[in-house]
Amino acid sequence: MTHSAMLLLPLLAAVILLGLAQWPHPCQADQSTHIYQDAEPVVVFASKTGPYHNPSETYPFYSLPLCPPMPVEQGRIESASTFGVLLEGDLLVDTGMRLPFKRDHVGGKLCDLKMTEAVAAKLTNVVKEHYWYTWYIDELPVFGMIGEYISEEEMRAELAQLTADQSQGQGAPDASTPVTAQAFLYTHRDISISYNGHQVIEVNLTSENPRPIKVGEVLPMTYSISWTPTQMEFEKRFERYLAFDFLETNVHSFALLNSFMMVLFLCALVLLVLNRTLKTSIGGASMDVEMGSGVGTGGGVGSPSYRSVPSSPRDDVLDESGWKMLTGDVFRSPNGLIFFAALIGTGFQLLLLAVALLLLAAAAALYEERGLLTLMFLIVYSITSLAQGYLSGYVYKIHGGLNWQRALFLTATLYPGLLLFLALFMNALAMSMGAHAFLAIKSFFLLLLIWICVSLPLTIIGTLWARSQTQKGAFPCRVNAIPRAIPSETRNHPSAAAIKNGIQYQHQQQEPMANNVPTLAGSQWYTSWYLLVAMSGLLPFGAIFIECYFVLTSFWNYKYYYVYGFLCLVFLILLVVCACVSIVSTYILLNAEDHRWHWLSFLSGCSASFYLFLYCIYFYWAKTSMQGWLQSGVFFAYALGGCATLGLITGAVGALSARVFVTKIYSFIKSD
Repeated sequence: MTHSAMLLLPLLAAVILLGLAQWPHPCQADQSTHIYQDAEPVVVFASKTGPYHNPSETYPFYSLPLCPPMPVEQGRIESASTFGVLLEGDLLVDTGMRLPFKRDHVGGKLCDLKMTEAVAAKLTNVVKEHYWYTWYIDELPVFGMIGEYISEEEMRAELAQLTADQSQGQGAPDASTPVTAQAFLYTHRDISISYNGHQVIEVNLTSENPRPIKVGEVLPMTYSISWTPTQMEFEKRFERYLAFDFLETNVHSFALLNSFMMVLFLCALVLLVLNRTLKTSIGGASMDVEMGSGVGTGGGVGSPSYRSVPSSPRDDVLDESGWKMLTGDVFRSPNGLIFFAALIGTGFQLLLLAVALLLLAAAAALYEERGLLTLMFLIVYSITSLAQGYLSGYVYKIHGGLNWQRALFLTATLYPGLLLFLALFMNALAMSMGAHAFLAIKSFFLLLLIWICVSLPLTIIGTLWARSQTQKGAFPCRVNAIPRAIPSETRNHPSAAAIKNGIQYQHQQQEPMANNVPTLAGSQWYTSWYLLVAMSGLLPFGAIFIECYFVLTSFWNYKYYYVYGFLCLVFLILLVVCACVSIVSTYILLNAEDHRWHWLSFLSGCSASFYLFLYCIYFYWAKTSMQGWLQSGVFFAYALGGCATLGLITGAVGALSARVFVTKIYSFIKSD
């Protein structure tokens, strides 16, 4: 079978399977077309309820002891739901309410709610926790509060104000009357709908008529409907949900401009420093390499050797030092090659995924349809598995990895395994609290089927494709058989210095040589891995932290994030900054004659995600009113998953940028 056929079959399977996954459930024609005739019933769907300050702690609407669904003559209607809606857990339930199109209605009755002791206790706690709920009318969400809670202090303040207002007249309240906190339940819902022609444009819900929750009371639950014409176009009906005052501010624009200027400065600085440094270094690189010749076994090719060792260790001061001394070691395989290749492949796949989703979101309003963004994530992730397998297989093969099956398996399961762990963790928390499950069993098996039938085969094909086109050890420079000692390690390891200098020492006969080893460039404090990685993350995080505030606030405060054009630019700035800092960190390490740059370049790129996680912790404590084990666990699970995703992307960008940089500068040595 040709390569074209091997690629075509999985892609065809992806289109068919994912097309079935997004196929909606049957629904009425008016729900799908959003066109209604006069007096045609408009269905009201109930979604979920939960504490206002805990966005992720949600429960089925009818888990509350309120009115049950109204009886209907023609059977209940299922709302159209795609696989993305199933994954988000945003399933709708028919309330039985039918709103005749363009027909006002007053005095509609839902039920007579009897306040038993259990019902009163439950509703009092619900109102005290500021529960809200979501209804959908023609796919437009409306939000309402269950009730209102007045604390004892507020009751005393109102009583004091009332006493002061009536102190001059008769009938003033008795100041000695005992005051207690009281929960009130909204018993009337006023639904106001605007229409244009035969389409619903705007829906508003007002909760009215608060009644005290007392045992033994019977509260009539009612609703009313009013219709008003409007000139707003149907395509613009979702704009009222967008927080223009929050997202389209001068602060937002200035933050983007500040990040852009920082990128220009950083790129200019990197180009200036590296150009001046490399220009002088490359000129003498060939002479350093030609000072000796030898044959190495690494990769089956020869390798340059270095000068003989002076008679005294104190005289071992190299006339030439820096990155050009590492021609025989710079392309040596990194430790943990399997894990490194899996991280690079996964990060590159997530990079393609992020770019595709940002472009789709910027071009189309994906937030207007429930579950659409989640569905696009699933489709693009499955298709880009081909690139994941290819890059992972390329990195593993070019470095001479032998156990490619293990590398393939780790690559295919690394990111899905992380998401599965977080989903199971959140499911366990939700089930322990009786809340909505974050991943239903049906959704889990369908995801597993898509992974087995689409994502895994594409990863395998990508890996095999890379192995067939990649030559082992295809680097500009040869790899020595014996690793060169790391200067920063020669202070504490005399045997490493011995290998570097070509002298065989006996460990048991040697005295500590820390004082006899020369101070090389790698011994400088600024070449510490911890410092390089920690400092590398500051600039990328500084370029995005303001945008992170807008994203987090939108996600956790019931706002729709829609300025994906801004986000595309910020993401591009982040990638450029990560590439620059990884190149600089790699050059500092190589100039210190340390050839272990692979992991440093990756960690330098992904270190911004560590600062982002710290910012999430600050955001949780300082910018939200979230509380409880469920909401805290869900928040930090999302934060961990998001930061890990961003870290994989920026780490892969850093490692690939550093690889291009290293390959380029050492190709000059080869050409010279």
